[in-house]
Amino acid sequence: MMNRTKMLSKATLIAVILAAILCFLSTGLVGCTTPDREVTTPLPPLTPPDPQPKVHSVVITYNDTAVNGQLAVDLSLRTIRVNATVTKDEGAIGTLSFDSSDKRVATIDGDGNITFAAAGDTVITARYGSESAQILLTVESGTVNRYTVTVVDGKASATTAAAGEIITLTAIKPVHKDFSEWIYTDSETPVTWVSGNMFKMPEGNVTVKAGFVDTLYTLKLVGARVSDDGNYEVQKGVLTGFDSKETENAETAVYEYKYAYGTKLTIDAVEPTSTNRMFVGWDRNTVNNRIDSEMTLDNFEMPDETVTYFANYSDISTKKLFEPTVYIPGTGDVSIDNASPEYKKFGNFPVDAIDGTAINSDPVFEGFSGYTVTIPGGTTGTSDFPENIRGSVLDASRQSQAVRAIFRNRGDKPVTVEIYASQVTNIATSGAVTVPAGGVVTKTFVAMLGLNKPWWGFSVRENVGSGADIPLDMVVGCADAYPKGDRTLSVTSGTRLAKIAGDGRWWTQYGSNPPGFSVNNDYAWTQVSQYENQTSGKYVVTAQFDSSMFPEYDPEDPYLTIYIRFVNRASSDHAYTYRVFLSETDHPIKYIGDNQNDPDLDDNGLYQMREDIPIAYTDITVSTHGQTELVALRVPHAADKAWYNFNIGIIKMGYSASDGTAGDNSYAANFSMIMTYNNGIGFDGDIVGVANTEANI
Repeated sequence: MMNRTKMLSKATLIAVILAAILCFLSTGLVGCTTPDREVTTPLPPLTPPDPQPKVHSVVITYNDTAVNGQLAVDLSLRTIRVNATVTKDEGAIGTLSFDSSDKRVATIDGDGNITFAAAGDTVITARYGSESAQILLTVESGTVNRYTVTVVDGKASATTAAAGEIITLTAIKPVHKDFSEWIYTDSETPVTWVSGNMFKMPEGNVTVKAGFVDTLYTLKLVGARVSDDGNYEVQKGVLTGFDSKETENAETAVYEYKYAYGTKLTIDAVEPTSTNRMFVGWDRNTVNNRIDSEMTLDNFEMPDETVTYFANYSDISTKKLFEPTVYIPGTGDVSIDNASPEYKKFGNFPVDAIDGTAINSDPVFEGFSGYTVTIPGGTTGTSDFPENIRGSVLDASRQSQAVRAIFRNRGDKPVTVEIYASQVTNIATSGAVTVPAGGVVTKTFVAMLGLNKPWWGFSVRENVGSGADIPLDMVVGCADAYPKGDRTLSVTSGTRLAKIAGDGRWWTQYGSNPPGFSVNNDYAWTQVSQYENQTSGKYVVTAQFDSSMFPEYDPEDPYLTIYIRFVNRASSDHAYTYRVFLSETDHPIKYIGDNQNDPDLDDNGLYQMREDIPIAYTDITVSTHGQTELVALRVPHAADKAWYNFNIGIIKMGYSASDGTAGDNSYAANFSMIMTYNNGIGFDGDIVGVANTEANI
């Protein structure tokens, strides 16, 4: 900086001297003056400009290789793609573009895709900013080798390709399979470049196969295990928790397995955790979705979804379902010990009737008691042994009961038998059970809610071969079938239930005797073995509400809607028609004169309802066992009404046989009902209101 300043001062001095000389020469020293001080102001510093970002080079590439001057291709390729590698400073401005000098030979788009039009030469230019690159593209009319692409279980972006072309693969996934890998097989020349689902074509044909593995679906078992885990390590099962916050044991343990679709398995329920408990059935996916009642599920096939099976266990109600008496026609109930010889084919445990050996301690019988039935050789398949086995402990005040029967054949030939509990058309049955010679068979079945102290039948269902008699041990015990809540009684959580007053007995509107047995099972009404004892063949059954169950009276809505689920329990193939009514009286029917045994019927032979009282009614027709109908009736609800002012009634309108013909109206009817004060049964139909009131809707 100091040297620069001195140089500037000398320059200033020279300038002054030159100015003085010029002045002297031009004016003869007249009028010239000399500055009285030196001018020393510095010039501004000089700064060179910053260098501008530049594009240094552009190189055209084909199949990731730089093209040196010329690229020769065959017209048969029809199209190829070139790229450009650009070397540039950061911030250099430019856009990559392509051009063809002779578009009659080939055209190129902005992405470098060249389409051949004819044989010949054209210059391909790649330009980026101020730099460009050129190659001579020679399109030849000769033949370039192309190779085949074969894909098994998939497809390729091209079926033929020249060496160096990039091929894209797409797998075609079969149902219940997951893609795993591409397998290159039978290739004349190895494939050396692979990236995911793409490969570079070698100089040879290529065969590639899509590899798949089985899709695995989840099987959840509660209180059960897969009996044969097979070869899959994942099939050993993983304990994931317990289906209970209070009880953690084998009955509630949840195990998860993974299996392929269609895998055949055998699933076993675990042994009950106590000798006072028994297995009562399987539920699938949801509680009380009962699918089977035997401890082993054979021939299970894995579905293509997550599935859960619950093994249900229940406290045993009794291990002795029968008393040692039989009913002999014309005699009545007779003790086994006092029965005539032809009935001594029944023996009572614990002492075997054949050889006097105590057998009730045999673990095969699980502590149950029963009979030994000696079946004579040559017995036909239609033989019914004495039907009324008395002393059943089945009680309608309990839930539906799972009946577990164990048969042991001590004979030398198989036998097919059936046991059943019956009250006319309401029946619980084991179905036909074949017990092989020397074998043991267990059969579990359900006696639905309301089957009360029935008679038991025992029958041989197939012909027994001639020869020796067959001693068949038969023991029976039972437990609640639905320990998580009886399916018959199930409603939406939080639902208010209606209840019958008193002990829940029903009675006929006319006639001297109740028309059958009925019971109130804590909010569910069950009517069984219903007969008509009048010549008209029709009857009325009524019961009264318990007002303590009524919802609070609402003056803005002085009506009460009662929702009813009606389930047909009759096992016959007849169609029953019932009229369900709600009214303030148990006499809702018109009669001729004062004779309540002579109802006033319309032209169709149906009851005519009274018009002078509020009444809501609807007709229900059922024909198959278990058929369920939902109805809703709306009646006045006053603040001062007592329970005896409300009545629920069932009028049997008659029934027809399966062929459509009218039947004997004295035939038995069986049904169960549950009622709620809010819609906890899933009703979505029209509500029927009372007649002669504003509630008629």
